[in-house]
Amino acid sequence: MHTRMVSAVTAAAMLGFLAISPGALAASAPVYVGIQSNVQAVASESSYLGESGAIAIDNQNVPLQLTNPEYYVVNGVLQSNGQYSYPFATEAPPGETIASIEVGINPQSHTQLLEVGVPTTASLANLPQGGSQNSTTGAPSGTNGVTNGTATTASTASTSGYHEVVWHDPLQLSLAIVKDTVNFDYNGNSVSNLTGSRYSWWYSNDGWFTYNTTLNVYYQDLGGSQVGSAATSEMFQNNAFGNYVPTCSVKGDTYIHVVNNEADGYQYGTVNGEKYLCFGRMLRISWVLHDD
Repeated sequence: MHTRMVSAVTAAAMLGFLAISPGALAASAPVYVGIQSNVQAVASESSYLGESGAIAIDNQNVPLQLTNPEYYVVNGVLQSNGQYSYPFATEAPPGETIASIEVGINPQSHTQLLEVGVPTTASLANLPQGGSQNSTTGAPSGTNGVTNGTATTASTASTSGYHEVVWHDPLQLSLAIVKDTVNFDYNGNSVSNLTGSRYSWWYSNDGWFTYNTTLNVYYQDLGGSQVGSAATSEMFQNNAFGNYVPTCSVKGDTYIHVVNNEADGYQYGTVNGEKYLCFGRMLRISWVLHDD
C-alpha cells in the first residue's frame, strides 16, 4: 500500500524534524540521505513522474514546506506476506532539521518519490491541536557494552534528537503522531548515559484511540557504529467506519500499526531515524528527524 510521507530528523529536537542552524546552508548543503541499497537520488520530480505508471500526489495541504529540496526514489522491498515495504532513513547532523514528503508513487514499479529538505520555521509550527496524548520515558537495562576502536580520553559532549511521524487523512487533517527522542553523551568512540522517551498524539475527537504501546531504550552496534536507540511500537484504531483490520497483510483504512519508530544516536553525535509502519491505504504520512 502507498501513503504520503513527510519525515524529518533532528538532533536535540522536540518536533520530529531535522533542524538546521541559521546560515548552515550557505556554507554547504547538508547530506540528507546516506547510501541505501533501495534508494536512488534523481534530478527532479518531473524525471520520476514522466515514467509510465507514475502518479503525482497533491501536496498543497501538506503542513510541511521544504527549502532546497532533493528527490529520492525508494524501491519497494517485497515481504513474505506479499506486501511491499519502503524502508528509508535520514540523517541529521548536529543542529539540523530535515523533513521528507511523499510526492509521487508508481504502483507498477512499486516505488515512491520523496522530496527531502529543510522545513521552514513557520511550517514546523503547524502541529495538530486537540485530541489526546501520552508519553513515556525510559533508560537502557544495562550499560553500553560496545566501544569502537581504542578507548580514549576524548572529551565527551551531550546531545539529543528525535524522529517523529505524522499521519494525515487525504484532506491533511492530522490523525496521529508518534515521536521518539534520544538523549546521550558521545565522544567519537562510544555512546553513554543514554535515556529515551516517546510521545504520541491521536485525534480522539474523531474516534481514534491507542493501545499496545511499548518503548524500548537500548544500546546496539550497527555496522560497527555504537548507537543508543529509543524505539516505539503502538497501535491506533478508529471503529467509526467499521473496516478496521489489525494486520499489515490486509489493506484496511482505519488502522495505524507502528511496528517500529526509532531514533538512533551515534557515537559522533549524529541522529538517524528509521521506521517500519503499516497503515490504511487512504492515510497519508510525513516524518521529521531533528538533531541538536
